[in-house]
Amino acid sequence: ATNNTQLPITATITVLATATHNGVECQGIEQSFDIVVLPQITMQTVEARTVCPTKPIFVQFNSDMQGGTVTYEWINDNTATGLATSGKGNIEFVAAYTNSNPIISNIQVRPVFNINGFVCYGNYQSFSLEVRPTPQIATVNNVVVCNQQMLESISFSPVDADVQMTYRWTNSNPSIGLASEGVGALPAFIAQ
Repeated sequence: ATNNTQLPITATITVLATATHNGVECQGIEQSFDIVVLPQITMQTVEARTVCPTKPIFVQFNSDMQGGTVTYEWINDNTATGLATSGKGNIEFVAAYTNSNPIISNIQVRPVFNINGFVCYGNYQSFSLEVRPTPQIATVNNVVVCNQQMLESISFSPVDADVQMTYRWTNSNPSIGLASEGVGALPAFIAQ
């Protein structure tokens, strides 16, 4: 069966029986039936995702199929990301917390086409979902200085050197001579 369209196609088959007995030919009553060929079930490509821990995740699946309803079945090889082993429909969950290494789920999803109770399955499509670690900075030791002493700039560095990070800081007591907030390294200042 071949269907290169996005819609079901139908061929009506008509059968006429003819019986010959002793040279006499009799025709029966025509009977007809349909052969419906459903299209190849396809879905739109799902791109790999990289997400932050403890954030809600929503992955929507789409298909251009017409003439019936399309649903989706998926399986997941790593529940450590917070996603179940399998499910139906779009994917919606909260990413797991991770404080060390990235966690990756390899997900396979396939479309399921239903027309008048007849079901066809599409091919599995794979994509990955990576939950990145919670950003962490290297420990900064407490600093004690005398009044009017110049305090050198303090830089922050990530625990994971492969990660590019930005830093926003706040100061609970601007009367020490340091602004109440800033971005990047703590600037040098004269302690008050």
